Amino acid sequence: MSAGLALFWHESLQVEVKDVNARFIDVYVWESASAPLWHATFVYGEPRTDQRYRMWSAMSDLKPSSTLPWFAVGDFNEALWQYEHLSASPSLEGQMAAFRDALMVCELKDLGFQGLPITYDNRRRGNANVKVRLDRAVADDRWRDIFSDATVIHLVTPCFDHFPLLVKLARESHIAPAPLFKQLTEANQQFTTAVTDNRILKSNVETLRIKVKMAADMVGRSSVLRPRTTWAGIISELALDVFIATGLDFPGDSACFTGLAQGQQVQTSTVQSTVSLESLDNRMSSKVTSCLAGMWP
Repeated sequence: MSAGLALFWHESLQVEVKDVNARFIDVYVWESASAPLWHATFVYGEPRTDQRYRMWSAMSDLKPSSTLPWFAVGDFNEALWQYEHLSASPSLEGQMAAFRDALMVCELKDLGFQGLPITYDNRRRGNANVKVRLDRAVADDRWRDIFSDATVIHLVTPCFDHFPLLVKLARESHIAPAPLFKQLTEANQQFTTAVTDNRILKSNVETLRIKVKMAADMVGRSSVLRPRTTWAGIISELALDVFIATGLDFPGDSACFTGLAQGQQVQTSTVQSTVSLESLDNRMSSKVTSCLAGMWP
């Protein structure tokens, strides 16, 4: 495309076109319903040096047309400073001064850039070669306050004499958390809750282990007063209750868990396990009290 302008935008944006002509496309932009409205002008500057003042006059006329934060970008067809113009012949100082004056009247400031210091190369050899920064992005202070992290990148292409500009608005405060980050946060919370529940469950299981061991010790001390087979049945029943309440796999050949089938597994939730442990604690106290009553009538 040569000597013309075209503007495309993503369907997620709301764009109201205010003015279109050979030198610029002027629009208002909404990024979302909650985002601020701002003014954007996309420029193709006057290519004829003796007519360039028309471009600066048109920009000055746009200034009072809107009170919105203002951003302008494109090929202005002029450098701001002599060091931006690299060729055998220097740029005309009067032309650059007129460009600077126009930006000052419009209260627009250069946004800087990343990359090569030029945006145009006529690709000729020797003294005929001209490299210059003709393309840029400028904005007023209010636009810069909204997009304080905005950056302009000079891209490189072998296909055109002008280099494309990439403008990144980078408004971090308006970017929603990534779905993956949200999922990781929820997973971490679930893991923390599961660890806490597991610690509580292990503590209750350890308490029951101690009580069962104490009951087993009582069997050894009181076998003369009550048949050992009766105690063994009670201990096995209590151990089986521990196994069912917790969902843990206790070894069947343990002295304290005689009668449990080795490798038997029962699945239960943490909440169910906690309730079962409380019930088991009550049953254990009842059984041991009953046995003691049988020992000492």
